Amino acid sequence: MSSNLVKDLNKEQLKALTHDQGPLLIVAGAGTGKTTVLINRLAHLIVNKKVGAEEILLLTFTEKAAGEMEDRADKTLPYGYVDLWINTFHSFGERLLREHALDIGLSANFKLLTETEQWVLVKKNLEKFNLDYYRPLGNPAKFISELLRHFSRLKDENISPSEYLKYANSLEPTSQKIKETSEEQIERERIRELALAYQTYNQLLLDNNYLDFGDLIIYTLQLFQKRSNILKYYRHKFRYIMVDEFQDTNWAQYELIKLLAFPKNNLVVVGDDDQAIYKFRGASISNIMQFKDDFKGALEIVLTENYRSRQEILDHAYRFIQNNNPNRLEAKLKINKRLVAKGSFLKLAKKDKALSFYNFQTAADELSFVAQKILEIYESKQAQGDNILWSDFAILVRANDTADAYVKELNRYNIPNQFMSWRGLYYKPLILDILAYLRLLDNYHESTALFRVLNMEIFKVSHLDLITINKMAARKVWSLYEALKNIDKIGGLSSETYKNVTKLLALIEKHSALVSKEKPTRIFLSFAYDSGLLAGLDPDKDLEFYSYLNQFYQKIKRLEETSADLRLVDFLQAINLELEAGETGSLKLDFADHETVKIMTAHGAKG
Repeated sequence: MSSNLVKDLNKEQLKALTHDQGPLLIVAGAGTGKTTVLINRLAHLIVNKKVGAEEILLLTFTEKAAGEMEDRADKTLPYGYVDLWINTFHSFGERLLREHALDIGLSANFKLLTETEQWVLVKKNLEKFNLDYYRPLGNPAKFISELLRHFSRLKDENISPSEYLKYANSLEPTSQKIKETSEEQIERERIRELALAYQTYNQLLLDNNYLDFGDLIIYTLQLFQKRSNILKYYRHKFRYIMVDEFQDTNWAQYELIKLLAFPKNNLVVVGDDDQAIYKFRGASISNIMQFKDDFKGALEIVLTENYRSRQEILDHAYRFIQNNNPNRLEAKLKINKRLVAKGSFLKLAKKDKALSFYNFQTAADELSFVAQKILEIYESKQAQGDNILWSDFAILVRANDTADAYVKELNRYNIPNQFMSWRGLYYKPLILDILAYLRLLDNYHESTALFRVLNMEIFKVSHLDLITINKMAARKVWSLYEALKNIDKIGGLSSETYKNVTKLLALIEKHSALVSKEKPTRIFLSFAYDSGLLAGLDPDKDLEFYSYLNQFYQKIKRLEETSADLRLVDFLQAINLELEAGETGSLKLDFADHETVKIMTAHGAKG
């Protein structure tokens, strides 16, 4: 065995790495090196066992995790191994369906819909759903989202439209049955309406050559179940299968794995119920328990040596997680999952307290304490000559709204900070300003958009001058735009206001001439350069600003690529639909290494 593959591995890790034939369950606690085991086992099979790289399938959950594993594999393996099957479940399903879609009556050039695109599809075809019980009384935004979540759960559980409808029909009263109550009738009709809505939704997808993410698993399962020749080919191809984050698999994903692994059953699954983050999507420890039933005699290895945290933290976490008993693997499988600190963390000075607990009367007290504590530690370490950085600090919160409160509090103390959210491009102040200006070009009299534009630094009108302008607009029954057009008739304004309003009106006139003949990207670029938005900025220092601009530009460009004749009004309509659907705009944090205090949700930190 190559010495590089076993270097620094503990006894249990080595046992998992060298496992050859048959099923294996690895229960791997946080920080116990499960990724190291999976990648080194992959390398061991290829280098020492001479298994072809294309004969090993490694599945995980997120694109980030898959990318990290590919990078680790590239560094561990000798040069030349490029045909690695390291995929998320969904990318694996998509890869197979692109290749074999015709075998089950699908088109190989299907479009994969995002959540927002699913929402738009349902909204545009709402009349086809014939809803009564679930007819939306007001804005259907939340209603449609809930409906789509229900459909997603059905696909997670591998329930087809025909099966759901069959169940709904089975609730019909028979002649032998005692007459149903009105409550029973309402419930039966409710379930039948949902079943028919599920059927309508899936037919809409097929009619338009669309698939959603759940379909990638459902149709891959159908491919294997209906085409035994294709299943036989992939069973022979993948001699070894490994699954990361097994605790987060849903029923459909587990069925897919099980189907593919049979009959060799060279299946290794790695999971930890204490780290489950997708239970709300149908994932739970039931699949781990089912694995024990489905693969009798499977080898079981528990990794408990932790290389990420100090023992005090591990002990507190262990005591806390005991509150989930008896619904934990430790209790159900009678195993010991208590983590033991190893490696460099053992060398840390005992005088440095690993954990401190504080309770506060109000949220405001908590915010103030955290900000002051960060500032105190930072200044104290600097005074001692320690090389401390703002990026040495991180704040974990429960939800996005809590993060916003911390951002405001840290700003109040002039502490550089950054909320590490992967969503929210459309709600960044810079992008809101630009959207307001673009809406203004579509409709001069949209006063809320114009009001925001007048508060941008490049067109800044003072608060007092805005009050004066609005008073004149109300007296003359003008829109805010009409008031600006008559700015010379309004006295008492500052010279700066007259100058900025004149500049704004000239830009609106110039860019309005582009609306009917130019694409939105051209209008966007013209505004960025003509307005002075980029004046005085340093591309090397103002990375966050430029990143948001570039990401928004790329968003407009992608929409243009899907529609050759896209104009500004079409772009704004698409953005408005996304916002109505609850979309906040995906955000790429390509400036995340900035020297700032990082704020993130606990869920985001885990992902």
